[in-house]
Amino acid sequence: MSDVSQPESRYRKALTLDQLCDAFESQWSNGERPDIADFLERADSADHDDLFAELLALELDYRSDHDETPRADEYTSRFPDRAGAIDRVFADCGLVDDALFIDRLASSGLRSAEQIERIRGEERGDLSVSDLLIDRGALTPWQADMIKTGRLQGLLLNEYEILEPIGAGGMGQVFRALHRRMNRFVAVKVLPGQAFASNTAAQRFQQEARTAARLTHPNIVMTLDAGHHEGTEFIVMEYIDGVDLSALVKRDGPLALKRAIDIVLRIAEALKYAHEQGVIHRDLKPHNVMIDDEERVRILDLGLASMVDSDGGGLTMTGQFVGTPDYVAPEQAADAKRAGPAADVYALGCTFHMLLTGAPPYGGRTPLEKVRAHTDTPIPDLREKRDDVTRQIDVVFRKMMAKEPRRRTGSMVEVIEQFSAITQSIAPDTSRFSSTGPVDAASQSTASSAGICCVCGGALISQLSIAGKCEETGQPICQGCWHVKKARRASAIDP
Repeated sequence: MSDVSQPESRYRKALTLDQLCDAFESQWSNGERPDIADFLERADSADHDDLFAELLALELDYRSDHDETPRADEYTSRFPDRAGAIDRVFADCGLVDDALFIDRLASSGLRSAEQIERIRGEERGDLSVSDLLIDRGALTPWQADMIKTGRLQGLLLNEYEILEPIGAGGMGQVFRALHRRMNRFVAVKVLPGQAFASNTAAQRFQQEARTAARLTHPNIVMTLDAGHHEGTEFIVMEYIDGVDLSALVKRDGPLALKRAIDIVLRIAEALKYAHEQGVIHRDLKPHNVMIDDEERVRILDLGLASMVDSDGGGLTMTGQFVGTPDYVAPEQAADAKRAGPAADVYALGCTFHMLLTGAPPYGGRTPLEKVRAHTDTPIPDLREKRDDVTRQIDVVFRKMMAKEPRRRTGSMVEVIEQFSAITQSIAPDTSRFSSTGPVDAASQSTASSAGICCVCGGALISQLSIAGKCEETGQPICQGCWHVKKARRASAIDP
């Protein structure tokens, strides 16, 4: 009977392998070039497979750091019985020879058979195939890394070629992609596979995608398509070249008061329109609002909101947490099905606080502590953090942040009316935003005379808030109502 227990034997084995790897790495660090074969001789033959893979990975890392280009055939000639292990380690390290890279590129479907044959026959000089294609713009560095490591699934989703990741969150990962047929960039949100473990989840996704596609507003990122490819569900949206509010504040610090209010007004106008279509955002936060390259405010992720369902037969499950702890309304944190328009008003208040102070209204070390703070912690006083915040502004903010929905600002229409009145008393600055771009001094001077929309009755902040005149009345009509009427006319013509 052995004197050494099985767990102790495994421990000694791991210790021995670690010691050999440390010694191997130490020699490389000291400028030596240790021989893998010498170190294999120091270990039991039963440990050779594990030790070889560890030592080879270390050696490839050091050689790459010294601007060397290791080739798999160097090692297969020395260790011909370990060709499979060599290929696996090279793949894990992102180091593949040209022939294997081309084979994987062909398997990915990113390039046609004709293109693959041209690549095989090209003179490349000292450049690897991957470096040549990156230099030409034929592949992105991210695509090349995925091919090198053999992660080919998801590089092509139907007509959409995935180029690189641009964001991630609880609702999935977002990629910049190319619509091949239309030759235009789009954003593709790939939803987590576990979200579609049931038919109900797939039904919810399809409904929400259709709902999102209905929303047409200058401050809402459009949903263009939704699809399924080899078990992957995805949503296609406009690609916005810009910066989200979270990154903007992190880069530039808290915003000027008038700029922050103007951004909040644009968000409120978009959400007013969405609420009228029966859509609640439920995850409004600075990260989900972008300023595009034309200085327009654009709201993201309305494509993953659920429709308001007056008969209670909606697809959101009771008890399911939806939202972000820093910005979630108390009633929504308790039950996502209770999230109505007032929950978006609350999240907009939290966002306004972040734009002015650089931080959410409440702290907390854990998500649970943050959620509890929305219910238990007193509403912060903006005047303690900003000298330029008037009592009137703080009152509007505090009403948006009321703990109970019945005591909160009732709708986005009220938010727009209250902030619109405030903007007329604030001196203009150069950071003004509008739904269509920066507002010049001439348009600012018309704010008091722009009037109200003849359809919804909402305040028209400036001439740039007006989409045109209503055909029936000849009176001004806001951007959101104009798009609704346009969509209805189109559906009447082409049902």
